[in-house]
Amino acid sequence: MKYYRATERLSMSDNWELGLSYPTGDYIFVLGDDDALMPNGIEIAFNLINDSNLSIISWNRFLYWWPSAIVPWRRNRLIMGFS
Repeated sequence: MKYYRATERLSMSDNWELGLSYPTGDYIFVLGDDDALMPNGIEIAFNLINDSNLSIISWNRFLYWWPSAIVPWRRNRLIMGFS
């Protein structure tokens, strides 16, 4: 895993474009600063790619409110939808 930081403030779209210009490996995984991973999420994605002929995967997002959420009743909540 490599971390790159822009040398100047960029718009969100310019920052995404810059970030996507660096990868040199076989896979790209985007994780935002307010995102989190399920404990075995990358392993599941890796196995799914290797066990199939897929060239891209995506998933339904989960919602999690951090302990510091502004609305008290939302704090520490995780909402996961499965289909």
